[in-house]
Amino acid sequence: MGIITDFPSGRKEAMRLGVREYIVVPPGQTPSPAAASLALPVDLPAPGAPWTKPAVQGALWVITDRRPIPSDASSAASLCQMARQGCSGIYADFERPPGNAACRFLAALQAGLSQLRLPLLVPAAYAPLLPGAACVLTWQPGDGAFSAAVQAACGRRAGRACFLDLAPVCCRVRLGKSAPPERLSPAALAEALTGPVFYNAPLGCYYRLTHTGDALLCTLFDTAVSFQARRTQAARLPLTGLLLLQPELDALSSAPDFEISAFSAQKPSYHLA
Repeated sequence: MGIITDFPSGRKEAMRLGVREYIVVPPGQTPSPAAASLALPVDLPAPGAPWTKPAVQGALWVITDRRPIPSDASSAASLCQMARQGCSGIYADFERPPGNAACRFLAALQAGLSQLRLPLLVPAAYAPLLPGAACVLTWQPGDGAFSAAVQAACGRRAGRACFLDLAPVCCRVRLGKSAPPERLSPAALAEALTGPVFYNAPLGCYYRLTHTGDALLCTLFDTAVSFQARRTQAARLPLTGLLLLQPELDALSSAPDFEISAFSAQKPSYHLA
């Protein structure tokens, strides 16, 4: 028996509600035929080298800070010049904390994109430094109930377009501790789920509790069904768009559902502290 649930399928409803989804496709991967809107990498291969333009017209372009980001305005101008040839905006998916060089580059990039009437998307840490840029939010189970947490985050940024980087849940937390969640590999997750599994409605994912010594561990995870339900919830929130990573979607769709009894599936939700 599979998971017992009355989750909606979500896809048609999400499209009807008008929240645009961008499927982020890493280098070397073929975009899914079902992906209506794409987010594609635009890499700076080496210092001083030209930006590389994706072959697909109209995609959202994604730049990262895995290589040193040039701080001069000319590099931002050359990227904007290339953007004239067909993109729907640029997402600066920067993982490092805001620094002077990155902020100068992004300020010049935003100025150029605004002349083209194209949006710049930046992580939440950069948003206060770049008024007018769209803010990309994230959510983790430790942030609290999904819908309430995302809606509150949007409310704190009133007047600014907000996107959500929506990722499947697959982590383990030590309850009562301030340590960040531990990301689990598919193999580690399968090994951890050897007992009763329950559904947490506010978080929109499944969980299992285990005792290890004096610690209480909570393993949280998604199936394709639970992730699609949270994806549908996101379409009801005051968001401009969703960013979804194609390899994560592929992994969910190919993974078998875990066996959960009717008794376990209808247990009360366990709330993270």
